Amino acid sequence: MPVYKYLQPERLDVIRDARIRFTQPNALNDPFEMKPFFKTIFNMDTFSERIRRQMDFRPVLLEKYEQMPREVRKKFTSEQFMQLALGHMEKNKDQYDALFESSVDEMRAAMPALSEKLRALLHGHLGREVGILSLSEAPTNDLMWAHYAGDHAGFLIEFDEANDFFHCQRSEKDEFFHLRKVSYIDKRLNFESLEQLIDDENELFVSKINSWAYEKEWRMLVPLLNRVPEINDVEPVHLFSFPREAVRSVIFGCKSSVKLRNDVSAILDGDTAYSKVRKFITFIDLEHGDIATKPYS
Repeated sequence: MPVYKYLQPERLDVIRDARIRFTQPNALNDPFEMKPFFKTIFNMDTFSERIRRQMDFRPVLLEKYEQMPREVRKKFTSEQFMQLALGHMEKNKDQYDALFESSVDEMRAAMPALSEKLRALLHGHLGREVGILSLSEAPTNDLMWAHYAGDHAGFLIEFDEANDFFHCQRSEKDEFFHLRKVSYIDKRLNFESLEQLIDDENELFVSKINSWAYEKEWRMLVPLLNRVPEINDVEPVHLFSFPREAVRSVIFGCKSSVKLRNDVSAILDGDTAYSKVRKFITFIDLEHGDIATKPYS
């Protein structure tokens, strides 16, 4: 299935330079993009029970034994020392349990503030350090033309989704460098704990609320951490090169200027890598109430 990039009329540079922006979530028009809510880092009751099951004091006791003076260690082996220590802890189990529960209570009291700080850190990191190339499978959506292509005065680039550029993931579980279809969900991302979010991280990267479903989005993610932006603006602009051979067609909006069409045509005609790119223009099909396309020459 081909995918399309809606572009403002002034964005001739995209097709001229074969470079396209991967936009940070903070710069997108959906303020909820990659801002999942989790109530707490982890459920304290579950955490407490897990710690109790996994507590093994033997490594700590062995370390303490090794730190004792040699003269003391000569009196009993490490195993004898651990048996004495563990026996003491068992006899005073109530005291140790009370100490453990006190620590858990302190963590429980601190958890809301810690969770809030971690949410802010996560949202800040994702909002700045991930780039998204947003494409659409719908080339004749009137709302998309109005919102993203200068009210029908801009143009679309049709990409061949089978091109290797869209399939460069580094591993089977890689979230980056490959094109994926966005899932539209009934409610915003809201998790009881960070653990639940981690278990379903794919939902974080490629899902949006149903009100955006008309976009029929496909997206590709890239990491931006430590990358120098090509343009420093209110939000840094990161541009990535794409192969010209991945372009299948250009579609002009029905309100596009003759100058825009001529300028784009000159770019296509002047570069042999674009030799197979077709040109179309949209028109208003009043009979069927649709946006339609026809060849442009």
